Amino acid sequence: MRIEIKVLWVTMIVALASVARSELVFEQSELELHPAVGDATAVGHFKYQNKGDKTIAIKSVTTSCGCTAASAKQSAEPGEKGEVTATFTVGDRIGTQQKMITVVTDDPAHPSTALNLKVVIPRLLELQPTFLYWQAGEAAKAKTIVAKTGNEVSIKNLEVFSSSSEFTTKVESQPSGREFRINVKPRQTTNAAIATLTITPNLPNGKSNVLYATASVTRPPSTSPQPVAATTLSPGDQPSPAATAANVESSKGKIDACALLTSKEIESVQSEPLKDTKRSGGFGAGFAASQCYFGLPTSANSISLTVTQRGDGSDARDPQQFWKETFHGEKDQDKARNDEEEKAAPPQKIDGLGDEAFWTGNRVGGALYVLKKDIFIRISVGGPDNEETKINKSKALAQKALERL
Repeated sequence: MRIEIKVLWVTMIVALASVARSELVFEQSELELHPAVGDATAVGHFKYQNKGDKTIAIKSVTTSCGCTAASAKQSAEPGEKGEVTATFTVGDRIGTQQKMITVVTDDPAHPSTALNLKVVIPRLLELQPTFLYWQAGEAAKAKTIVAKTGNEVSIKNLEVFSSSSEFTTKVESQPSGREFRINVKPRQTTNAAIATLTITPNLPNGKSNVLYATASVTRPPSTSPQPVAATTLSPGDQPSPAATAANVESSKGKIDACALLTSKEIESVQSEPLKDTKRSGGFGAGFAASQCYFGLPTSANSISLTVTQRGDGSDARDPQQFWKETFHGEKDQDKARNDEEEKAAPPQKIDGLGDEAFWTGNRVGGALYVLKKDIFIRISVGGPDNEETKINKSKALAQKALERL
């Protein structure tokens, strides 16, 4: 009897040992990358091997941030070696960045594996401030953005491009060789104006990286009527219908641009939560303008939204007429175009948004304009994305803003 039991146990052990098993083993679950200054991406390779005798299906490979993409083969045969390739987009990020990559398989023993990608990015430039503004009637004098280089960086010079001819720029290098002064001057402060400043440092290795700042001419609150009250959405807030009505409209129906987007909506396209908002605007040139600068932890990813309505008083102008003059040539346009403006492409019509929409772009940036009844909005999304991606992001945010008008 005892002999029979022993034989049975041996048989069971042999049977269990012969059961097919799967095991995806990674050489290391954490990688640290050190991209050079000016590198657009950093790529890491998490190597693995199927050390079992059963094919493993790799169901998904996901990342914790839109700035990181990861991919792998859909399966691993017994004994096969492979890798998960992770590509991190540097943009204007600096310091240590840690991103999680999750690999899901059909291995019942280890269905999910967490991989950590650590990217250490040297500081290229620090811009202070990233937002310049002039109030209407203020002297049209130059204001300065200070650009300081990182300790490990050597920059020959900076190129600065303004998206609007309403602002001129001049770059001065400092004797220390570690600092540049970008002097920005508005052509006038009578009418509202806004521009994206694209700042491109020239590096010794021939590579470059792009940063962004904003320049704006606005009008301060006047005695009557008053622009909207300065209320700021907290990160993650979703305004209720009652709150939306209170924040979006001031007396006489003027709109607060900062009430048109929430932190969650901004994070959904920029992969970063809202850090703060800067509100400006007022009345001038027959219009009422409200502008909101949605600041993000990565300043170059920040978003600018401007709402233009009919002003009050005898000089009030119809935004629809301005729209026709601007996008349909129903008024003689100023023929004096400077070299920067000549580089801008003609407005691109965008279908399916508001009553009408156009994208205006140039070699470094752009903005989306959308008309809805007697109001139009302008939205500019920062970051290193190509034009197609920026248009899609701008459309997504504009749709949300239009729903609250």
